[in-house]
Amino acid sequence: LNKLEEEQESQKKTVRGLEIYDEEFQKSHRNKKSVDEFFEIVEKIETMIKDKGWNLEKKLNKYYVGFKSGFPLVFGVSWSGTRSFGLFFKVQPEGLTKFKKICPYNFSYDRQWKQAFIRFDKNINIAKLEKTFKWAYDSFLEK
Repeated sequence: LNKLEEEQESQKKTVRGLEIYDEEFQKSHRNKKSVDEFFEIVEKIETMIKDKGWNLEKKLNKYYVGFKSGFPLVFGVSWSGTRSFGLFFKVQPEGLTKFKKICPYNFSYDRQWKQAFIRFDKNINIAKLEKTFKWAYDSFLEK
């Protein structure tokens, strides 16, 4: 006679809703001073976008704040650790030489994500990058 074993009930897990990746969330996961600087840069970029009249929407994510039109990102501010962050610009490989001429700061290029990344430090001036932002926006519109 074969005896049936009782099935063990699987443990139920609570389902979390969609998280809001605002300043409060970032401060609970990262360095508070860096979060303040991060959102200060985001605010400066957002002000520039409004002044220029560009049709871009701000999207808060766990690892970055991106500015996009519809689905694709154009540029944004991204975390590279709990204390460090930088600016990223979506650049197609064929536009890289033009981007090098326009960008006043050193950057690294990630071919997988097709983006240029400028590590943020105290000397970066958003106003100096205005041409770079405009080029990224114009390049996006040409697609």
